Amino acid sequence: MTKRTYNLFIGLFFFMFSNNIAFAQFISNWQQCIGGLGYDEAYSVINTNDGHVLLAGYTNSTDGNITGAHGSNDALVAKLDTFGGIVWVKSLGGTNSDGFYSIKQTLDGGYITTGWTKSNDGDVTGHHNVNSNDLWIVKLDTSGTIQWQKCIGGNSSD
Repeated sequence: MTKRTYNLFIGLFFFMFSNNIAFAQFISNWQQCIGGLGYDEAYSVINTNDGHVLLAGYTNSTDGNITGAHGSNDALVAKLDTFGGIVWVKSLGGTNSDGFYSIKQTLDGGYITTGWTKSNDGDVTGHHNVNSNDLWIVKLDTSGTIQWQKCIGGNSSD
């Protein structure tokens, strides 16, 4: 294959596929930004039984749609409706670093989330060593209010 034939082949290949892409319709139902001027990350996103979307992660923002900040990093839980509108946003934790990695819906319609904490104040009790992370398990009701929480760990990071 000569260089000229090769270039033509590549050109036709891209022309054929770029035309298909150009005419393809990409439909997005909705999008939503949650957070402020700090770092805001979601590690877990689920669909709830009522058709809403729930996300869990962490934030160090104190502005935007983040309210109730406790400290350096806070655990973040947010619920969005079927159109992407914010139902509620919760910033949970204490004065040290806290965050959630995972969230699931429970049989009672509430939520259980797991993550880490270095705090022993604010929403957190029972932390073992302020210099290391404990596993933090939090049970929330349908409105995102803490029903119970538990720190699991020892003197090292867990």
